[in-house]
Amino acid sequence: MSFPTPHESFLKSFQEHFNLFERDFLEPRKLKEHINNIENLIKRDYLTITSEDGILSLSPEQKQVISNTIKKIDAKQQASIGKVNWSNNFSGFLQEQLVTK
Repeated sequence: MSFPTPHESFLKSFQEHFNLFERDFLEPRKLKEHINNIENLIKRDYLTITSEDGILSLSPEQKQVISNTIKKIDAKQQASIGKVNWSNNFSGFLQEQLVTK
């Protein structure tokens, strides 16, 4: 029986928190809590996950998990930007309608 490495523990915790983040993406209160949990996890394990030795010891599977998670984060960011832009445009439209009436 082997114990999990610090990277394995971090990746597992990060993946769990990120899955909750994705699940509750449209619930601001829960979303904020999940983001805070992810930030705290990163702060706690920052030195471990950024050490050169640690990075070199990542398995191909761990690298793939990280890559997939980064792709998901990027997709969520792009979706968020699109929704904020739409919201801002709609707000501007409503403001124009108020001025013209």
